[in-house]
Order: sequence, then structure tokens, then C-alpha cells
Amino acid sequence: MIKKLDSCKSIKLDATPAGRKVYNKLGFADEYAIARLTTQNLVSPSILKSEFELKEFTQSKLKEVVLYDKKAFGVDRGKVLKFLLDNQAVKAWCLEDGGKIEGYILSRPGCNFTQVGPVVAKSLENAKALLSSVFVKMEGQPVVIDVMENNQELLIWMQELNFTVQRSFTRMYLKSNSYAGNPEQQFLIGGPELG
Repeated sequence: MIKKLDSCKSIKLDATPAGRKVYNKLGFADEYAIARLTTQNLVSPSILKSEFELKEFTQSKLKEVVLYDKKAFGVDRGKVLKFLLDNQAVKAWCLEDGGKIEGYILSRPGCNFTQVGPVVAKSLENAKALLSSVFVKMEGQPVVIDVMENNQELLIWMQELNFTVQRSFTRMYLKSNSYAGNPEQQFLIGGPELG
């Protein structure tokens, strides 16, 4: 399969600890660690205010959000975001400053948990404002999130909200990491199946 992707400048994936060993042998390198956290009973936080306005993220905002996301993620995920928005069960919000996107969040129901992510924002404060606005509507529900492990302050806050670490993933790349984006603006991924 990897041979079929020879024309790609960079190949990325999220590997489990067992998969990481296999991918290392194939030449993949580590980019960063991701922790999967779950709660069966989400503790609702106080809503944290942002200097920006929380708005529903609809198809009409897709182009702006895709441009914003590309700066943070490093590649155009427009098709993935459109696919998620086309699903009626997906809930999505964004922070705006005079019509300019300053962050966004998506959530989608699963069989056992609601998956929250991706969350992309320019600051931890904005990410927490997005998360608190969503979490307050999900009090008592089972939720799963995938958090960048380098963000210790966010991990501690999640544990205060009744989340526990279930397992880890490693974001890996093959060839070059020329599309790293800005990981400091990526607070939650959408799941290892989405990035």
C-alpha cells in the first residue's frame, strides 16, 4: 500500500503503540504523541468566556474554516470537514472576531461515546472556551477525545472534568514532515481515523 503512495511528499498516520513498532521498521518517524481520554459521565465545566463570538459552524462558513484549518494542520482538509458537516448528527461551532474565524470545534455521536474533535484555535483559552460551550450541553454523557499530549494544561483540565487516559497514539510521518502546520493550534484531533 505504501508503495502506491510513492508520489506523495509526506505520508502521515496515527499509530497505536504496537503499530508504532511496525511503522518504525518501515521508515516512519514520530511527530507527536496523542492521548485518548474517555469519560462515562462528563462533568460540566463553567462556561469559559472568549473575547470572540461563538457561532454555529455551517456549510456557509466552510471555506473560511478550511483556510483557517490549513494554517494549523498543514494541509487542506476541506473534503474531510465537508464530509463531517454533511452528516446531520455532527454538531459544529466556531469562534469569530468580526466575521474572521478564530477557532472551531466539531462533535459527532458514536455507538458508545460522543467524539469531540477536532478543536483548532489560536490559544488554549479559545480552545477551552469552545470546549466548555460544547461540554455544558453534554453533562452526564459518555465522551471520547484525543488530546495532544504536549498540552499538559489541557490534559489536567480534562482530568478535572472526569476524563481518564485510555491509550495513546503517535502521529508519524514518512519521507518529509513538510506539512507540519502549527501543532500548538491543534488541541484535539478528530480521531485517529480522521486526523
